[in-house]
Amino acid sequence: ALPIWSYTRPVPPSEPSPPGPAPAGLYARLRGMQRDEAVALFWELVRFGWVGVFTVCVYAGEMWILRHHTSLPAWACAIIATLPCLLLNYTLHRSFTFKSDKHHGQAGPRYLAIQLSGMAFNSSALWLTVERLRWPFLPAQVVVIVLLAGGSYIGQKLWSFD
Repeated sequence: ALPIWSYTRPVPPSEPSPPGPAPAGLYARLRGMQRDEAVALFWELVRFGWVGVFTVCVYAGEMWILRHHTSLPAWACAIIATLPCLLLNYTLHRSFTFKSDKHHGQAGPRYLAIQLSGMAFNSSALWLTVERLRWPFLPAQVVVIVLLAGGSYIGQKLWSFD
């Protein structure tokens, strides 16, 4: 597989090829963008952020309800609260953020793979920064969240919902 920075979207046979040579990678695609494409990308990023913030609010609400109205441990509450958020987040990103018509049988497993990879990265990065390097938790989590958001956006845009 090619690294993400060298990705170029294949042109389906039904679409005419764009004039001129295809951009070499993601950076070249960004540099060669027209103004209307840049504006569309900006609003896509805004929608991505709003979906993320909305999903975090739903998660926080679920966690509050579960922690205050059940005797379940925090880890069990987190698992229970995460599952509906994954479905909500997938649905909103597919239909609202990326306006994708990719079949659920293809987009769903890819989305789930990105989310599970993100969970593994989050756990590993927090173990490294907090446990091994002795960073304070909050700054470490903020750095990890920023990296996760960027990786999630790129993975969803170029793999799950393209």
